[in-house]
Amino acid sequence: MMKKILFGLIAVATLFSSPNEAPVSPKIGLLSYPRSGSKWFMYVLLFGAERNWKINHQLWKHFQTEIDYSKIILDHSHHKKVFARHFQPERDKLIVLVRNYRECIIRRHGAAKIAQIISSIKNQNFEKLNTNWYFDQLAFFDEWPEENRLLVYYEDMILRPREVFEEVVAFIGDDPVILEDFFASYKEHVAKSLAWRSAKEKTMRPVSKGKDLSYHSKRISEKEIYAFDEAVKKSYPDLWEKYLTRYEKFPQQL
Repeated sequence: MMKKILFGLIAVATLFSSPNEAPVSPKIGLLSYPRSGSKWFMYVLLFGAERNWKINHQLWKHFQTEIDYSKIILDHSHHKKVFARHFQPERDKLIVLVRNYRECIIRRHGAAKIAQIISSIKNQNFEKLNTNWYFDQLAFFDEWPEENRLLVYYEDMILRPREVFEEVVAFIGDDPVILEDFFASYKEHVAKSLAWRSAKEKTMRPVSKGKDLSYHSKRISEKEIYAFDEAVKKSYPDLWEKYLTRYEKFPQQL
């Protein structure tokens, strides 16, 4: 047990290099709200673009993948403070995964708390429910230099994977042609990834497995969906106009 704890502390301590150290190359950061497709995103880079990252060691260990740290390394976190502390916006690149806010927040807090969720967002009261976590990530992305940032929508990643990952690979500085072999066996990779996650994750397992992009939204009523959207529009108008209008379900009042 002590050995595992020591290894964990070493891993955390070495996860991100100090800002004072000489940069090897621009760092690549992946910021995501939980359940926004980060594991699938990293799976594609590992097996498609043959890139490695420092988090989720269990993924490459499961597939017995060699780790080559001479390649571009993708650092992943669900918390913006990690990148605010260890990344330099004028040099380092940031990728942010965005999924429908209703799917993310309902998945995290439960459909039974929909009234509290809407109230929290509408009144900007985060004492009991940290619904601001999702929107704070988008605000962080919005402040990152445009030339060093890339927004990836979960829904596009599922529906148009080749187009999305070709853009991602080009963004990190590679030729998208390296994805050809991966997409030639795309269905096999999807099955392998889902099998691994279902076996590995004892809690918070994939529910819809990418087949229903509105799974959690369907757990609340149409009026609740409308109220949810209205709360987001009024509380985060700039973020709504720039990034979230695609998720509006009912443009007209019910």
